[in-house]
Amino acid sequence: MGNGAGRAVPVPLRMTLVRRDARVATPHALELATAQQRQQLRPLVSKLDPAWQRLAENNAKFLTTDQQELLDDLAFALAVGSGCPGFQVDKEKFRKGFEGFRTDDYMKQSADQKRQREYHLMMNFGATVALYTAEGLLHPQEACKFAEGKRGLGPGRFWVQPTGGPPAQ
Repeated sequence: MGNGAGRAVPVPLRMTLVRRDARVATPHALELATAQQRQQLRPLVSKLDPAWQRLAENNAKFLTTDQQELLDDLAFALAVGSGCPGFQVDKEKFRKGFEGFRTDDYMKQSADQKRQREYHLMMNFGATVALYTAEGLLHPQEACKFAEGKRGLGPGRFWVQPTGGPPAQ
């Protein structure tokens, strides 16, 4: 995989909103947070912006734009699948999603280079999941509603699709 230097840094899914709704909420957090507590936490999301920016800049150094979007979709899907009722990660689709990082350039690398790249990828994947989870915990009620609107988009391809009934709340 080529070096991503000089490429535009794609905007993570979370930053595409006019109002920065969160994507994830754990059922436990929904039970514990009162409306007043959630309102007090709302301004804290902006404190996550530097972390998102550093992560995006780091990803741009070693991932193509398409791979950055794939990483973001995988992380979003996992965070939502872990925190929103009615969402479940499709393990096989999720596993196959990670195959998108095994390009011809990757396959030509030495075993040590591959190991370093995979370590870097997993660290950034974990950081992305953590940031989505943090935003979801800050905005638990909006989180799953936002995710419901993403079922037919990029991250939705990694979820088990509902068979019918009302949408997740």
